[in-house]
Amino acid sequence: MVRINDKYIVIYPYKFSDFLWHKLELEELSSLVDIEVWDISQILNKNFYEVLNYEPSKRKEIFSFTVKSKFYKHFDRFIQTNSSLNICIYNAVPNSNLKEILINNFLSSKLKRTNFKVIDIIAPGMPVLDNNIKFNKKMNNAFYTIIKIIKSSTSLKNLFSQTILYLVAFIAKYKKKYLTHLLVAGDFYKENIKNSPLFPPSLIEVSSLDYSEYLRKTRKLLPSKENGATCIAFLDANDPYFAGDGYLANHKDSITSDVWYPLLNNLFSFIESEFNLPVVICGHPKTNFISPCEIFDNRQVVYGKTCEVVSESKFIITRSSMAISFAVSMFKPILFVTSDQFETSHSGLMYKKEIEVLASFLDSKIVNLNEIHLKKMKPELKLNKDMYYKFIKNYLTSNFDKEANYEVILKKIMKLRID
Repeated sequence: MVRINDKYIVIYPYKFSDFLWHKLELEELSSLVDIEVWDISQILNKNFYEVLNYEPSKRKEIFSFTVKSKFYKHFDRFIQTNSSLNICIYNAVPNSNLKEILINNFLSSKLKRTNFKVIDIIAPGMPVLDNNIKFNKKMNNAFYTIIKIIKSSTSLKNLFSQTILYLVAFIAKYKKKYLTHLLVAGDFYKENIKNSPLFPPSLIEVSSLDYSEYLRKTRKLLPSKENGATCIAFLDANDPYFAGDGYLANHKDSITSDVWYPLLNNLFSFIESEFNLPVVICGHPKTNFISPCEIFDNRQVVYGKTCEVVSESKFIITRSSMAISFAVSMFKPILFVTSDQFETSHSGLMYKKEIEVLASFLDSKIVNLNEIHLKKMKPELKLNKDMYYKFIKNYLTSNFDKEANYEVILKKIMKLRID
């Protein structure tokens, strides 16, 4: 039963879909509190909003704003009419560009005068490349950073974008947004945030979004299967067929559809023959392939059921995906894939480095689709449980009470009883 005296508000910077509604566990939260989502994606990232290939949610709880002044008025009115209530606001707006910094300055100036709980979440669910290297003076040196930006740039436009991002990041160090609680997943991020100016009054241990979903679903699902596996899961990315996240930084595409998908399908055909199991494509939420999909040689594409598909899989194939959390949680072998095209551009080499770092953290195999030694592949599918346990502890969860994130928010932040 909804308790109308308690409210949970999400301020989100990207187009808000039903996928995000599910990932942020708003259905579960709504069992005890009123939910509202304030979608300000068209104010902050209108161009990216237009290229994302999913429909915005039509739920009545979602309010979309296209003009900053109207959002500000709505926010002021909300504070005035709800000042005495138990309110928790998840401010998911980062400080990654000037528009976001201005929005956060406005929100912070207003929120610090209220009794509202204000939260943000650091839960990437995987290592972030720059954080895999031990911090040292060299990494914080401006000259080193400039050289790094120039070497990694893929065009003059991208060089300009990266320079602006660096300048904004520098400004953001001194423009901390107002929070009462910071939710953190994984010991690595927990330890790093303690030495950061972002450290808030209260740090709450949670799980990555995918690990929290795993905890919720394993209460209902059968135990993870390996011997009785029914498929092999491919965790897809949004590019090259759809616009990738590199669009925001003006990165040139590192791979092309006409080369990438034939190579990928060649691998799938071999694996299906070798293991006598079908490859099922777990579609990226920023794509909208129709299943069965011609791009994947008429293989099945599934959306919103990655956890279930991984549970039924013998092993996982991916280029790189945050959804590897499911595979790690269920102790499934992971096969990472790359190709020669990654060697031909700066952005491709950076992406390849991310794959190599991720594979090294899990002691997993990487296969170059242009150099597949098919007969050697099957014996090299391995599982290092010690590395998986370490990955879970460092990057997936600091909360070993096995509580899903919505339970932590309701109990530890909003102080509500859960029966």
